[in-house]
Amino acid sequence: LLASPLTVICYSMTIIVLIIRMLLLPTLLLLPLLLLLLRLLVLLLVLPLVLMLLLPPLLLPLLLLLALLLPLLLLLHSLLARPHSMLERPLLPLKTFLPCSGSAARPPCQYYSAGSCRKSCSSSSILTDSYHFSHNQQQSTL
Repeated sequence: LLASPLTVICYSMTIIVLIIRMLLLPTLLLLPLLLLLLRLLVLLLVLPLVLMLLLPPLLLPLLLLLALLLPLLLLLHSLLARPHSMLERPLLPLKTFLPCSGSAARPPCQYYSAGSCRKSCSSSSILTDSYHFSHNQQQSTL
């Protein structure tokens, strides 16, 4: 019983290969590609048959269900793995060193935080503030 479907498939594939070889003798460049496609076709025909004969009857439907659900599970995983959507991100980071509105020369270590102007010192703000301070002093001496 096991050999009969396999032998029928093998004999039919051999006959198909012989017919293709007779038809495509002038174009031998396509022959390896066609043989590869035929081998893939044999694999796709034989593999489910072997799986049905070897696996227990309840395991095959579970494997088919998993094969159908696998793309959906991968899509769900990729959606859940993203850090945040664009709507959840704040427009400004927590500490954005920008001059506060309403002041011509910004005071040292001033930044926007949660929409309001606050004062705090950090290494990145000290560099920009020292530049502004020296730049303002040069303009005042001129």
